[in-house]
Amino acid sequence: MAFNVKKIASNLFVLILYSSVLTFAGASHRQDHIFPHKGSTTNQRCEPAPINLPLLRDCLSSLGSDPYTYLIDPLSHPTYYEVVNHQWNTRHEKVYPPAYFLPTCTSDVQNMVRCGLANHIPLVPNSGGHSYESLSYGSNSTIIVDFRLMTSVTLLDDGITAEIQPGALLATVYAKLWMAGKRGIPAGMCLTVAIGGNALGGGVGYMDAMYGLATDSVVEFEMVTSAGDAVVANEVTNSDLFWALRGVGPGFIGMVTSLKMKTFDASNINVTFVSIRYAHLKEFVTAMNDLQEWVEWARVNEPNILLVSGIGHENYTSEFPYYIPGFEIGLYHIQDSTINPASSDNFFAGIDLIFGSGHSDPKPRILPVKFPTYLDFISYDLYYTPVNFPLSNGTTVQIGRISHPILNQDPAFAYPPVGSSPQAFEAVQLKRLLFLKKEMAVERFLKTKSFFVKRNLTLDEIQGLYDLIQKIPLNRAWILISTEGSRISAVGRTETAYVHRDALFNFYLNVEAIPQYGDPWGDLDWLYGLWEAGRSFDSGETYQNYPDLDLDDHFERNYAENFDRLVTCKAKWDPENYFNWTLSLPVVVD
Repeated sequence: MAFNVKKIASNLFVLILYSSVLTFAGASHRQDHIFPHKGSTTNQRCEPAPINLPLLRDCLSSLGSDPYTYLIDPLSHPTYYEVVNHQWNTRHEKVYPPAYFLPTCTSDVQNMVRCGLANHIPLVPNSGGHSYESLSYGSNSTIIVDFRLMTSVTLLDDGITAEIQPGALLATVYAKLWMAGKRGIPAGMCLTVAIGGNALGGGVGYMDAMYGLATDSVVEFEMVTSAGDAVVANEVTNSDLFWALRGVGPGFIGMVTSLKMKTFDASNINVTFVSIRYAHLKEFVTAMNDLQEWVEWARVNEPNILLVSGIGHENYTSEFPYYIPGFEIGLYHIQDSTINPASSDNFFAGIDLIFGSGHSDPKPRILPVKFPTYLDFISYDLYYTPVNFPLSNGTTVQIGRISHPILNQDPAFAYPPVGSSPQAFEAVQLKRLLFLKKEMAVERFLKTKSFFVKRNLTLDEIQGLYDLIQKIPLNRAWILISTEGSRISAVGRTETAYVHRDALFNFYLNVEAIPQYGDPWGDLDWLYGLWEAGRSFDSGETYQNYPDLDLDDHFERNYAENFDRLVTCKAKWDPENYFNWTLSLPVVVD
């Protein structure tokens, strides 16, 4: 008989750890996960309270929640504990929370908060588990409130407003809204992210130039406070909280249990994607100048066009993420008959002017793709889907996109023959989207940094990046530059907690790799070098959905002038600072 020594050792460690936290929960071995004292704007260490799981079960049971089914710990549910404790980012040492609580409704969350508070148990929310610093997995001394069972998506009777629970993956949200009435929302570019964290931190995506951020489409939140009360926040009721939740990100004021979002008519739009490709990274200076020229042209002529530019090694072949080698400028034109019915001709004229006949040799390649439906666009290569996908034959494949050709080899997920009805293709697209689960996330190394830019780069600044761009690690790093503006900038900096309304670009710097591509730890020097090279044009602001524990000024970078107002809101709704975790807001400004 063969024994998996590594797995046995891991399970033994979990059991030993579990037995210790029944009576005492030691401090987390993660030095970045600390419990700040009330009133501090920085995280200071204090000793976490002991965790007594039997006492917690009794408390939950007395309030009407089922702790024996939905409180998952390594002794009572050893197999399922491994599933829910799947932590995909290998850059972080794996932690083993004493238990995961899986609520099925708002009252379950209320009960968990009340019992947690009564027993001095720190709680950490987890919607999709995609915090890039693994914040949503807590530590060895926290209990995770995991929303994987709260995933409903309902189109309300008005046919416009959707009510969505926070654990719904974006793939699920997009698919179910399409099925409910061919509706859509603007939200993230990764299908395995959940709507809860995405919308609270802003939620940039391919639709935001036309329809705004995900958070801008929210018309109401339901949230459980630190007292265990369920409250509603909208423009009229608890408007201070409504303001704060639209951009608070990891600031952790309370546990959001439902979002009502305004949808758009997805049957009414046409999406055209135009890929502008530069084959060699030695063309970086030209490509950046072209990019900036396009942004200026679009700002005046077609402000509702999104630009997303990807930069990778010239020989890039990784699925994580799936990108074109070299430098690609991606232009996303959404034609909505109610907003811009006659913009296509102008769009293509601008492309020809800047990248085509008006461009000196060598010209970049121009490759347009027009999508017949919104669902076709969602199901294309552009949405990142890093999952272990189980096939019908019992094997599992690692893919980075829901359109991966290997799925066509599986009868259960293959597209129908050419010439089949649109409904037949749609059925397969929806099946693939709805099949995704958070535990399917591919284990990989990821370190990210980001900053907003509010002006064009000078030629010297572009040339200052050139050498680092030439050294981008093969299959272990990528850069994304997206434009901000249009519907995002139509909202003022202080109208919601999301402050980054006046940016021109957002630079996302990433080291990301699966094990087969080698050790990425050494690539962090390249990443930090690139970060330093961008300091002259860094506006001093960072996207809060890209948490970065390297920063010692994250409150300033995430919230800028909105920070004090957020602290006031936090103090009102969580006066004892019970919801207290890494990057959470303080209740007093020093």
